[in-house]
Amino acid sequence: MVRLTKIYTRRGDDGETDLLGGERVQKTSLRLEAGGVIDEVNCLIGVLRTQAESSGIDAIVGEAEATLQQIQNDLFDIGSLVATAHGAQWDGMTRFTEERVQYLEGRIDTYLASLANLDSFVLPGGTEVNATAHLARAVCRKAERALWHLHVDEPVDLVVLKYINRLSDLFFVFARWAAQHQGGTEFLWDTEISRGS
Repeated sequence: MVRLTKIYTRRGDDGETDLLGGERVQKTSLRLEAGGVIDEVNCLIGVLRTQAESSGIDAIVGEAEATLQQIQNDLFDIGSLVATAHGAQWDGMTRFTEERVQYLEGRIDTYLASLANLDSFVLPGGTEVNATAHLARAVCRKAERALWHLHVDEPVDLVVLKYINRLSDLFFVFARWAAQHQGGTEFLWDTEISRGS
């Protein structure tokens, strides 16, 4: 049970903050940077869920209520692990397992089953849901890079790294799947435009 009784503590006014488990670190630490980008991804999923639920399309609404909600909870679990110093333990600490990666892979496979193969790269856009899913994909890649930067100095659970890698794949496929369900145009990379033809 989490109880938030006070929002400000003034403990971060000196440029340091507490990790779970009690260790204090600089706010410029790689651990906090990685956690911050994971939070960005979670916020974007909040926008994506809102747009998906407003789409009025049962399949997309269902994914917002199930898959996207599950991912937000997974990211909170990951955030708590990233906010814990390497080797530290605390009561109720999350255990993140390969099962969560398999869940993403299952959702990806389900989306892919109804999609045509691509013969060009995809550009974000066409519908709000599509564009936001692509933005979530890009920020998820940023989170993955931040976690690997941290991993160089302090080991990060490889299941977490695998999950974030798979999550960006899910956003890519979800963007295409949602566009198909909404009847939106899927923008493709036009090499002739790129070359100024």
